[in-house]
This record gives sequence, C-alpha cells and structure tokens, in this order.
Amino acid sequence: MPALRNLFKISYSKEELLIIKFLSRIPLFYNLSNQDLLKFIPYLFPLNFEKEEVIFYMGDPSQAIYFIKKGSVDLFTEKNSKKIYFKTISENECVGAETIYNDNIRIFTTLSKKENTLVYALPQTSLFKLLRKERIKKIILENYEKHYSRITQEAVLSASQ
Repeated sequence: MPALRNLFKISYSKEELLIIKFLSRIPLFYNLSNQDLLKFIPYLFPLNFEKEEVIFYMGDPSQAIYFIKKGSVDLFTEKNSKKIYFKTISENECVGAETIYNDNIRIFTTLSKKENTLVYALPQTSLFKLLRKERIKKIILENYEKHYSRITQEAVLSASQ
C-alpha cells in the first residue's frame, strides 16, 4: 500500500519547477502557492531583447506584464524630446504591473539595459482569465498595492514635472 500514499501527490517537471521558483521571487506573486503559479505558466511568452531595445513605449496601451528573468531594464519618460531617467528594474521584478487594471496606457518607456535580456510576457487577456479565481485576484491586487502602486504614482509625478 505505500504506493497509494503518493497517488495524489502533485509533481512538477524540472522546467515547471524552475519557472515556479522564478515567479515566486516576483513581488506580484508573493503568497501564491505553487499550484497557483503553475496556472500562469501556459500563458507566459519568453522574449529576448538586445541592449537598448525597447520593450514598450510611453503612451502605448498596457497589454502585457513583463517579468525580468535575466538582465535589467531602464524606465524613463520623455519631455520636450529629452529622456528623463526614472528607475532601473532588475531580475525577479516586473514592469507594466498597471496592466492588472483595464484601459491603462504606459506611463514610461522601457528599454533593455543589457545584452540578452530575457523577460516573460503575460498578456492582459490571459491575466484577466487567471484573475477570475477570487483567491488569486485578491493576492495579486494586494501585492500590486503593496509593491507597485507607489512606483506607478512616482512615475506619473516624474512625467508631469
């Protein structure tokens, strides 16, 4: 009967475990279980960017969140054709978290800072599908307010100065 003990044990592939571990380090996903994080994996798209390649432009519609796996990105705004540096975002962080709310536009431009920057994109439509689960939605929204709403407000202020 020892084999029956593990009959309902959930197991993950090595690749799934690596992505779950990566996602669990991102503040937006804090306090989500491995089972919750597993639900995000089919919707993630890996994208590679070269140094100084634009990920998205200020003013673009917010259609995806980008999770930085390798490398870093700079956030900046533009005023009178002049770049105004805002912040560098590094591995195990995300950019575009405002995507969790409908009808937002990008408040800064995001530019890869290093060669071979690897990010995972999560399209807004997929995110909304996952947020139908109340428990996941509650945790994600709490984490957004705790970790990202301040950054969004600072970026808006920076852009308006």
